[in-house]
Amino acid sequence: KDTAWSKCNRLTAVCVVLLCVLLLTAVTVLSIKYNNLTVERDQLQRERDGYLKIFYDLDTVKYFNSSIYFMRNETKTWTESRQNCMDKGADLVIINSGEEQEFIITLMENIKEAWIGLSDRDTEGKWKWVDGTEQTSNTGFWYEGEPNDESNNEDCGEIFTFSDKKAWNDRPCSDKSQWIYCGTKPEYPEETHQAQGEHANSMHTEMGIGPGRESNTDPGGA
Repeated sequence: KDTAWSKCNRLTAVCVVLLCVLLLTAVTVLSIKYNNLTVERDQLQRERDGYLKIFYDLDTVKYFNSSIYFMRNETKTWTESRQNCMDKGADLVIINSGEEQEFIITLMENIKEAWIGLSDRDTEGKWKWVDGTEQTSNTGFWYEGEPNDESNNEDCGEIFTFSDKKAWNDRPCSDKSQWIYCGTKPEYPEETHQAQGEHANSMHTEMGIGPGRESNTDPGGA
């Protein structure tokens, strides 16, 4: 006859087996759910980028820190470029660091130059960003000898890819060039594709890229 001890051992063994089965089942279920969430997340990210490209009609969209950057592949004057940015709730790019400067240059890829949100149209020699912040000598990345206001008509800033760091140049605002603009990176809910679609429909409002600013008159003509 079985002793009480042997019965206890069998009961313990059965409990251990059941616990192992439950743990294995739980791990399997969690693994499947994790894989499904990963697939859904990747799908949502692809859809998000697709919505952005369709909405902004762009060829280049990239991210840096907490901002999203757009590169326009058509050419306009500085004022026209800025107006296009503001029509989409954004503004011409403001460069705040050497890391951001290097990122911008990689964003340009094979493009030689592009407008940035810098000008001295209000006061000659006093360069300001489009948000009103003054650009000082210790925070700039001007190319050697720039800004030089050649022909007394170079009041808008551009960035070119001839140099890794010192890559800013002043240029007549009436010239036509490609341009870069950026804004706060939108956050997308990942629970459902329906939520993704709803967020995309309200993207223009939710991006929160700052209020539209009144565009100054281009002294060189649009």
